[in-house]
Amino acid sequence: MMIKSSKRCLIWQINISDTDSERFFHILRRSGFHWNHKRVYRIYCELKLNLKRKPKKRLPSREKVSLCQPDQMNQTWSLDYMSDALINGKRFRTLNIIDDYNREVLGIKVSNSLPAIRVTEFFG
Repeated sequence: MMIKSSKRCLIWQINISDTDSERFFHILRRSGFHWNHKRVYRIYCELKLNLKRKPKKRLPSREKVSLCQPDQMNQTWSLDYMSDALINGKRFRTLNIIDDYNREVLGIKVSNSLPAIRVTEFFG
């Protein structure tokens, strides 16, 4: 016995998270369809929902490369944001610029908020 097209469309519209026919059975029961589990399983197989999912292909393992150490000062800098709170609960943020060669702090900007305009002004 085939399903009417309107019922078939309803079955397709139900979002099924996995391919478990028992879950599908309970979803249909809650939607108002009172079919037995054998009929639901037959429809489930008819719609080809019983196919196993293909596992995701694993990415090939990548070659680990150590980080490059700069050879001289001012070759590379690191930019770091930090956030903390005072005892009274007031939040503040800091922008730290560090030279990677000798780990020297080139500048620290402390403010309640650090929008992009203030960060670019700090550089200039």
